[in-house]
Order: sequence, then structure tokens, then C-alpha cells
Amino acid sequence: MHELVIAVVNEKYTDTAIDAARSAGATGATVFHTRSVANARAEQSMGRSISQETDTIFFLTSKEFKTSIMEAVRDAAGLKTEGGAIIFSLPVDDLVGVGRFEDYVDGEENK
Repeated sequence: MHELVIAVVNEKYTDTAIDAARSAGATGATVFHTRSVANARAEQSMGRSISQETDTIFFLTSKEFKTSIMEAVRDAAGLKTEGGAIIFSLPVDDLVGVGRFEDYVDGEENK
């Protein structure tokens, strides 16, 4: 039912990637500042160098928005752009503490 879309992007293009994802249906994101340990063989196969300073952006979304979010981030900040984003997704089997707004009243889960 849910997917985790992950984009590793050059740090100067984080906002570009998030804005693109929002336009495709993402409702929020979590960003971790990360550092890539470049692999010369991977850089050679991609035909470009990998930035050392990166941000890893996590978008938790429903399956219906996964593809549009991934495509929007790719178009705005993907490997063929200066953003250099690598984008992938993982299925989310279980969620705890995440629900629709109407499921919560005064900060407490409605049961």
C-alpha cells in the first residue's frame, strides 16, 4: 500500500528535487545529509563523477504516487542533470504512527 522513494542528490539540488516531488503528489520529505564514497567503477559506468556531498531524501508515499514522484525527481534533478540524483524505491510492509489526519484527535489516535 505504501512505498519509500529514496533519492540521493547533489546537496545543491535538494530543494529542486523536493519541489518536483511535491508537484507530483509527495506531501513531505525527510532529508539526511550524506557523503558518498565514490566508486571509480560506478562513476565510469555512469559516465560522470559522483559528488561527495549529497543529501538523501526519503518520500513516504502511497503506491499510486510512487512512479510520478520518481519521474518528477528524475526530470528535475536526475543523473542527466547537475543534480545527479539516483532514485529508487522500496516497498513498505508496515506503518506505525502514520495515519490520516482525521484518525487523530487532539494529538491522540482515535480508536
